[in-house]
Amino acid sequence: MLELLKKTGLPAECGGALCVTLWDDKTVSVENHSGVADVRNECVKFYSKKRVAAINGENLTVEELDGNLLRIKGKILSIEYLT
Repeated sequence: MLELLKKTGLPAECGGALCVTLWDDKTVSVENHSGVADVRNECVKFYSKKRVAAINGENLTVEELDGNLLRIKGKILSIEYLT
């Protein structure tokens, strides 16, 4: 599928790939996730197609959850795959 996207010039997000954008140390956007697993002050966990990922930090809040877009604000310390 990615080869087809490359030929069309479309970005990978169009193919359903997980896209995590770190805007600064206070905002991160996650596109094409498969659902939110857990929300805590220090960690927000979410599903990608085959894995669980986490945004770690301090005073984290979910600012937007709309379809496949998740926007998290707070002090972002790390982004990691858990499984």
